Amino acid sequence: MNFENQFIITYHFFHWKKGTPFADDQGIYNRLTWWEQIDSGKQLTRNRKFLTVVPVVLLL
Repeated sequence: MNFENQFIITYHFFHWKKGTPFADDQGIYNRLTWWEQIDSGKQLTRNRKFLTVVPVVLLL
């Protein structure tokens, strides 16, 4: 997979698509993107840093 395709797929699922892939949340995440759902929207957590840094390092 080339960089452009990975960028498009990642952007679509983390920053554009709203809701959740699981049906048992009763719609509470319908207005949030997947990125906003990580760690209840808190900024600069370990999980968010990991999901930001690791793909960049892997592509370098």
